[in-house]
Amino acid sequence: MLNNLPTSKRAPAFALFISLGAWITLFVLLASPSDPKNALLFGYSRILLLLIVGVLTLALAPLYLTWRLLRQPEQSQRLWHSLAQREGSRNITLGISVLLFFLLWFALFLPDYRIGSLASYIARLHPILVWLTITSGVTILILLLERQQERLSKIISENKTALWVGLASLTLMVIIAVVIVITGVGIRNPEDYWYGGGVPVLGLQLLSAVVLGMFTAWIESRWAGRNQRGVDALLFIGLFLLAAFLWAREPLRPNFFLPDTAKNPIYPYSDSALFDTGSQYALIGQGLFNGQYFDRALYSAFLAYLHLFFGQDVQRLMMIQAVMFAIFPAIIFLLGRELHSRALGLAAGFLTALRGVNSIVAALWIDLAGPKMMLTDFPTAIGTALFLLFVLKWVKKPAGIHYAVWAGGMLGLTLMLRTHVLLLLPALLAYVLIFNMGIRWNYRLIGSLALIVGMVSATFPWDLRNQALGFPPFYMYYARILYVIRDRYGIQSDLFLPRFPIESETSAAHSRGFAGTSRERVTRLEGQITCTAYPCKIANHFLHNLMTSANFMPSSFRFDDLWNVVKENAPYWQADWTGGGVEPGENVFLFINLALVAFGIGLAWEQKKWLGLLPLAIFLAYQLTNAVALTSGGRYVAPVDWVVILYYLMGILQIGVWLFRWSGWVPATETIAEETAGPSASKFWPYMRAVPSIAILFAIGMSLPAAEQISQPRYSLRANEEIITTLEERGLLEQAGLTREEVNIFLAMPNAMLIEGKAIYPRYYRIGLGEPDRSTYYRPLDYSRLVFSIIGPYSVIEQGVVIPGERPNFAIHNMDVVVMGCYNTSYYAPFIDSVVVFILNDSGYIYTRAPESPLGCPLQTP
Repeated sequence: MLNNLPTSKRAPAFALFISLGAWITLFVLLASPSDPKNALLFGYSRILLLLIVGVLTLALAPLYLTWRLLRQPEQSQRLWHSLAQREGSRNITLGISVLLFFLLWFALFLPDYRIGSLASYIARLHPILVWLTITSGVTILILLLERQQERLSKIISENKTALWVGLASLTLMVIIAVVIVITGVGIRNPEDYWYGGGVPVLGLQLLSAVVLGMFTAWIESRWAGRNQRGVDALLFIGLFLLAAFLWAREPLRPNFFLPDTAKNPIYPYSDSALFDTGSQYALIGQGLFNGQYFDRALYSAFLAYLHLFFGQDVQRLMMIQAVMFAIFPAIIFLLGRELHSRALGLAAGFLTALRGVNSIVAALWIDLAGPKMMLTDFPTAIGTALFLLFVLKWVKKPAGIHYAVWAGGMLGLTLMLRTHVLLLLPALLAYVLIFNMGIRWNYRLIGSLALIVGMVSATFPWDLRNQALGFPPFYMYYARILYVIRDRYGIQSDLFLPRFPIESETSAAHSRGFAGTSRERVTRLEGQITCTAYPCKIANHFLHNLMTSANFMPSSFRFDDLWNVVKENAPYWQADWTGGGVEPGENVFLFINLALVAFGIGLAWEQKKWLGLLPLAIFLAYQLTNAVALTSGGRYVAPVDWVVILYYLMGILQIGVWLFRWSGWVPATETIAEETAGPSASKFWPYMRAVPSIAILFAIGMSLPAAEQISQPRYSLRANEEIITTLEERGLLEQAGLTREEVNIFLAMPNAMLIEGKAIYPRYYRIGLGEPDRSTYYRPLDYSRLVFSIIGPYSVIEQGVVIPGERPNFAIHNMDVVVMGCYNTSYYAPFIDSVVVFILNDSGYIYTRAPESPLGCPLQTP
């Protein structure tokens, strides 16, 4: 090593190293293929000759300097002291070297498609760039060695416990990976509700988050002991504003749940349509989900308020939603702060903000959850993070019972988004009562009770609403479990189970479409276990959940863009991926990523013991719940896969702290401080603080039934004669070329219908076009048509309307309409085969069937 040499010989040794690298680079250039068309001398082109002369000069100059310095030891020593040992000049040299290293690294690993015409120049300069990169990297290492304050082995040994626990965790991860590879369980047995990896993280994004975290760690070490009150608030607000800006400015991409097929306006579809339809019913005064029983109504209530204040434009609504959901990275910051440090919190929050951008952009290509999706998965991630945050605060300060109340409240609110989180309650209670031995028994019991009280406080208003419909108290806590048992396992229950309006065959068909491979085909593959028994199915989904939660980190040194990552590189984001197509380098990166996560787990255990493993426990409990519900991958892992980011960055930042200490940038005696709250001034004050918390949670819960009162009833059941009279008075019947007698004769026929309501989600399709799903009335058909949904008092759920004709030149979404037609049951999803649609808003206008059909049911197909 250079630092083992006498000071007088270090400068010539370094100059000799530079010269040797230049000579090697020169030989590589001389051996590079010549361009016969542009050959000037010895078969080399003018540009290549210039490069050879330049590198030769760079090879001879340091060689001459080496000779001079060896002959003048005192001058050599002064030069080395000036460049590498004097504080000011060393820092300048180090800064220049770091900047040069990263610039060269980017040049080497940026793919050709990202640099355009510069790619040919980079290819020609490649040997020189490699030499300069290595030289700048070695320079950085030498300068850090000159700053060395402690032995690196001594620094690392201080985290011996973390290393051993991390090694045990990594061993377990490798064993699981081997089991997956050998048996195929978790990767080669796709089923329904089976998707690919989660939202990917790009290399440049990870690098920027790590640099930000390391800078924050350095700043914290310099500011240790100073008054830092308000810093967390500023960082929290800053992350929120950054995420809000990035997410709001990113255009909404069409996707399966928000399609723009055939250049139609973007409206919700499938699960998104069902959630939004629940809110649309509230806007016409018929209550959420048309007043039906439903357990997971929080997101639909949220959409109802969004519609009330901001209208029906989906792109505007999703922009506003994204701004509100931008609180998520700020919450991740607080979580990282509680678990480790501001450095971890800021890095994880920043990376989460960038990952949110990726989720918006990649929604067109892969199944995922993001801030601009009309799905419950992303808000569930926010609720789960808040739940974990308040649990951490309560466990760190057991006397703060109000934290337990808020944790329960967040669990209750999240329960009304996705019922999966219900099983986090027994997991947490087991942790509190068994593993967290640092808390006195009275605090454990009181805190557990407070947590349950908080959960019930948030859900009780909606539960009261459901009781008014005739359902038992707290039915929402177990109805979904019974539904899953019946729907996924085929086990019938004697208890009454209502139809959940959100559950549709559309979702199941969508999952089958993404899976791409049927179970029958998969089970015929040789050399693997076939999952037919339910225990194996649960294990299959559980391992798939673990795998898709761990492979979204960068898998190469290349700084690819998002499209190439999910479409051209590692195949983790393909739902029909069965383990093939992974390059050896990608497997190496996957192992390194797992090692960093494992090291982060070890650090969490070393620093916080059981508290540090609580996020991991929540992660595993939720993924197991997913697996029991026979769902895995994609948007299903979004509520908890951010936990992996916390442990992953924790491992990386600790390595960075080691390097800081080794190089003397962080004093050995300094640590990233953790602020703790002092004891309460009053013995009863913590219990008193729980009372307003319960009241606030109850008020938040009241916002759900309150959403059913935001509008007066817009429609009422009217007899056909009354509707016909209205159409006559407005001149619409005459405009359609119909008489009262003709309409009455038509309505006397079987399956003839005349209904009124609110039209939503209109889409126009040419012949053969439609949404890629046969279980909906938006499916492809063999004629051009207008398709929309209608809600009102005539049906418990929305009804589909299909009317052949040309593309209308008027808007119909959110309009009052009267539809006359025949109920068509020849397809899987029945619909109203319409003769004419009367639009009642403003002066009124009509949309008639083209080509015309004789007025009788069934109508002639065009």
